[in-house]
Amino acid sequence: MSDQKTRYEISADELNNRMERQARFHEEPIQRAVAVLEAGLEKVIASLGVDMTKGDESIRLQQELLGIENRTLEGYPGVFVLVNKSGEPAPYAWISDAILRSDGTYHYEIHWFQKDKLEVMGGIKIL
Repeated sequence: MSDQKTRYEISADELNNRMERQARFHEEPIQRAVAVLEAGLEKVIASLGVDMTKGDESIRLQQELLGIENRTLEGYPGVFVLVNKSGEPAPYAWISDAILRSDGTYHYEIHWFQKDKLEVMGGIKIL
């Protein structure tokens, strides 16, 4: 058998290189963006009295006991945080999806409905 490769074959080194580039330029920036966005969601939920230092199950239970819901709406970017007061969920805050700037940084916005305030968070370089 010859050592020549067809155009559909690549070496193990080339495959490794492609996988590293994929992680560096695609997966890692997305993971950083998600982590910062989760920090915004945690900030809003913590402002409602949830102890965010506990585990995921404890946080879910606290949210349930306090009547806190996280919702998304189809066709509308971001996450809404609602608080169930007297049987009717009331909007508390909205956290936008990531907004990418031309300099490779991104930010997200938190609209605090009860305070009628818009807070811009981020400025994180993802590329």
